[in-house]
Amino acid sequence: MVNNGQDGVCNNCNPKSNVKTLQNPLTEFLNLSLKGDYAATGVGLRDSNTGTIDMSSLIPAGSTIFQAFLYWEALENEGTLSNTGTLNGKPITGTLISTDRDLCWGLQFTHYFRADVTKISNIGINNIKITLGGPETLLDGASLVIVFTNENSPLKQIIIYDGGVSLTGSTDTTTISGFVATSPVQAHTTFIVGDGQNVGATALFNSTTVGTFVGADGPLWDTVSADISALIDPGDTSATTTVQSPRDCVGWISQVFSITIRGK
Repeated sequence: MVNNGQDGVCNNCNPKSNVKTLQNPLTEFLNLSLKGDYAATGVGLRDSNTGTIDMSSLIPAGSTIFQAFLYWEALENEGTLSNTGTLNGKPITGTLISTDRDLCWGLQFTHYFRADVTKISNIGINNIKITLGGPETLLDGASLVIVFTNENSPLKQIIIYDGGVSLTGSTDTTTISGFVATSPVQAHTTFIVGDGQNVGATALFNSTTVGTFVGADGPLWDTVSADISALIDPGDTSATTTVQSPRDCVGWISQVFSITIRGK
């Protein structure tokens, strides 16, 4: 499917002044410490409003789900919300955490949703269905973020930023703070981004490229994770995460970060 920007170039995007923004850019949603970690992956939903998210290879044996969140994006018009669906056969209702400009598909807005699915997500196969808000709605995809405990894991600080940023031939940066890096640094991060079409959109951590947005989870959806231990120095208390999109129109919904810390 080709967008109206013709290979990702933003030609017909709606002006920013027409957008009703609820939360933009990304802001801190969660900051906690535990023995465990997080895992995240996703599925593209442009070709279908149903999909499967498999966490089985990402979470070690003996782990217990502590918290879980589902993120998804929908391109829609005024008065339309794709905020409901099911996960593993159980109903979900997403919170609209941001509304920003369309991602060059000729609609009015991109809606960014988050649902707390702690009680219904699985360490394994998760079946998702999003109910389309209207006949013109275009879904991008969905990602599941599971924060888990594991007594065999070191103490980690896990921070989630979310909201919704529509980049249409532009760059945006979210600064992660509220941690203190200790030696040796062990850290990883995940970018959750919709509508990447392999035309040059990149993920950067502290100004170093750590990934690209090519629709790796399925058409128009990416959950890009990277080990960024070498990009943080002991004593650091903040770090920058950047989505750079000179030609593509992409939507950045969440940034997840984990770092090993000393016990108190």
